[in-house]
Amino acid sequence: MLFLKVGRKLVQVDLENILYIQSSNIYCLVYLKNGDRLICTSTLQALEEKLRSFHFIRIHRCYILNVAEISVIDKSSMSIYLSGLDDPFPISRRYKSFIAKLEHAV
Repeated sequence: MLFLKVGRKLVQVDLENILYIQSSNIYCLVYLKNGDRLICTSTLQALEEKLRSFHFIRIHRCYILNVAEISVIDKSSMSIYLSGLDDPFPISRRYKSFIAKLEHAV
């Protein structure tokens, strides 16, 4: 479980329901499996620290993904696809080493 500050409320979110998190200016957009999107006032770095030990991986300065939802890692285009989503997520050069670690863990 994770508590997110959404407006003036703390909202409890089950980690298994998070698909990915996207940074957007001073907010983070948390996309859930049911299609909902939460706008929280936390930084991506703060969320990364909270989620590091729960099978989430940062692949770009704007994205944190739920490892359990990864369906394809495309090395040629340096992108990742998540289950149920058509658009790829870019892997930045800075986070490429984390992807190598992920490949060895599988």
